[in-house]
Amino acid sequence: MPDTGSSSATTARGRVANAVSALGGEVVQALLGVLIFFGLFSQLSDTDWGDYVAVITTGLIIGTVANLGSQELLVRNVARRASLEVEWGQTLATQCAGGAVGLAIGMAVRPVFFENVAPLTAFILLATNIVLFWLVESTVRVGQATNDLSIGLRGRLVFAIGRLAAVATFAFSGAGDLDRYALLSAPPVLAATAGALWVATRGSGTPQTFRRPPAARLRRGLPFVGTAGAQDLLAGFDRPLLNANGLTVETGQYGIADRLVRIASIPTMALVRMTAADFFAKGEHDDRATFDLAVRYAQPAAIYGFAASLGMVAFTIILHDLVPERLQPPLPMLAALAPMAALHALQLFPANMLTGTDRQGLRMTLYAIAAGLNIVANLILIPREGWQGAAWATLGAEVFLAITLWVTAWRVSRGRPAPSKPAELTAGPPTVEHPEVLVGDGPTSAAGDQ
Repeated sequence: MPDTGSSSATTARGRVANAVSALGGEVVQALLGVLIFFGLFSQLSDTDWGDYVAVITTGLIIGTVANLGSQELLVRNVARRASLEVEWGQTLATQCAGGAVGLAIGMAVRPVFFENVAPLTAFILLATNIVLFWLVESTVRVGQATNDLSIGLRGRLVFAIGRLAAVATFAFSGAGDLDRYALLSAPPVLAATAGALWVATRGSGTPQTFRRPPAARLRRGLPFVGTAGAQDLLAGFDRPLLNANGLTVETGQYGIADRLVRIASIPTMALVRMTAADFFAKGEHDDRATFDLAVRYAQPAAIYGFAASLGMVAFTIILHDLVPERLQPPLPMLAALAPMAALHALQLFPANMLTGTDRQGLRMTLYAIAAGLNIVANLILIPREGWQGAAWATLGAEVFLAITLWVTAWRVSRGRPAPSKPAELTAGPPTVEHPEVLVGDGPTSAAGDQ
């Protein structure tokens, strides 16, 4: 007889290891952001820092769209028994081609959102966030797809070491301007990207290849593009617009507040990454059970999110007079954005429920509506109210999104129940030669928040 006790213990150890890796990956991302902040904020002027925030935010928005949904399809398809080598190869090829187009778009909008940044500096910073960052993030998706999140953790660690080496070199050089930082950052960041991909190759036992994706796969990625683009417009459109309105110093301060909110959301994001494959697997056949899964995971996340939001407000009150004078202006911004930790905890699990049940188009529609509301509100409020207008616009759109996601997920859950027989017995296994048969409307990034 099989040793069910030993098997259960192995499974439990695996889930604990994945939980530690997921949390570790988010901690690495957050600490990297903090250390880059201290390294650059202390060296750059307020205007250079504001320009830097505007460039990298624009780059992350474009980069999310430039991957054409390939990373999300990798997780879903491999979770549903496709070949990792094929899916990763198609993802890398799509990422490079889409990244090149995205980089051209980023340079085209430079005169609008960060005209004071030199073209070469803008090119290097945009390339880092549109192309290189997302190549490294593919290692995280490999880990999610294979249920070994330590792969993504190691990939992020290698990339973080390269980024920190760039910041340290810049700090010791004493140059003190954004142009010099961009030039010094290019070699170590390129090397770190190659290292992260190598780590994922070793960890997964899958050779690194570049494979031309079939047209059907690109079409199936379009809902992911819409969702990811809408998510990042919702999260980041305000900073480039603040900079475009001449509020460069406020842009940098607002970026600091946003970074602190993301740090507070680390446990929530770790849970999202750890559970992403569960939604894909269960959602293949059973809408109701997938909704129950969203409810179960959302409960502890929401409790933590509300506590984190209250903690950030208390932090701004208690420490206002204790922090250095240059760091005091972001504190009111942090208090205004603090509810975002609770709102993200409420949004991500019903959103992943829609993803897992092949309603990516529906999820995309909800995010696009929220992003549209946010853009219109920002265009109206930022010229009148500055950063306060940006905060109100973002919070209003995020509340709308949280409500509509839960209502929509609940309505979807009233549909397809579990089949009477496992799908494997009725349909047979899917074929690797045609990975597009594994894709419905598709999922979105478990992270949801880049």
